[in-house]
Amino acid sequence: MIERDRKAIERIIYHIEMINVYMQHISTLKEFNNNSIIQDAVVFNLLQIGGIAKNRISDRIKKQYSSIFWNKIYGFRNRLVHDYTNIILDVVYDTIIEDLENFYKQLKSIL
Repeated sequence: MIERDRKAIERIIYHIEMINVYMQHISTLKEFNNNSIIQDAVVFNLLQIGGIAKNRISDRIKKQYSSIFWNKIYGFRNRLVHDYTNIILDVVYDTIIEDLENFYKQLKSIL
């Protein structure tokens, strides 16, 4: 693996870990919806993850690990960026709860 890919993957892992830190005391969608500071912190990190996935991970790694939905990750980032005022928090919350841990494990296994 080239150094750029390794660093990019490590950076995504860092952002996932930060989301986990922010979410550690949030156990329901209602709590998430009522905490704009946590929402902002989580969305910021999701934006970073999407940007890194699109621009810093090589096509070789994306092809080699095609079980990771790289395009969906970047597409989610685009929806967050381009429609920031209309973010559906339920989708953000569900993504964190349902998808982030598996993505984290996939990235750790790549390293």
